[in-house]
Amino acid sequence: MPSPGSGIANVQPPPAAAEPGNTRAMTHGAQSQLVEPLAAAIERETWDSNPHLDRQRHGGPGGGVCRYARARARVSLVYAWLDSRSDFDSGADEVFSDREKGETWAVFERLEKWERQCDAAEAHLAIAPLTRARLGMLTAEAFDLAKHWQEEGQPDA
Repeated sequence: MPSPGSGIANVQPPPAAAEPGNTRAMTHGAQSQLVEPLAAAIERETWDSNPHLDRQRHGGPGGGVCRYARARARVSLVYAWLDSRSDFDSGADEVFSDREKGETWAVFERLEKWERQCDAAEAHLAIAPLTRARLGMLTAEAFDLAKHWQEEGQPDA
């Protein structure tokens, strides 16, 4: 084995750096530059669709809406990538990287984590359909109670 500095050089130069915007080495893209623009669009959509959200409390770069949008963007990118995996000639599909061996795509573990983050954020921000329905029922009950008190008089204290 030659010692360092013995004059033997690496005969193969290192590969050239990829040009900006190159995605040839990217797999699902959930940890790439593709996340930010999609997350920004999801964040705008979330603010527009949910006027009850408080920008002071949930806004900003580290706010709940931003974190939710990033996780949802990652989930969307992974699902799009998995949908493109249906290549039955190679034995791969949207679930299994190798059907014969029963091996699933490695991204599933991270996908599950990101989906749990989205679920928790939707509940916390009250943007999940079930949470919104519960809040709507509570609001309706409170309105009915207030209307009842107005018609019948205040309850005895």
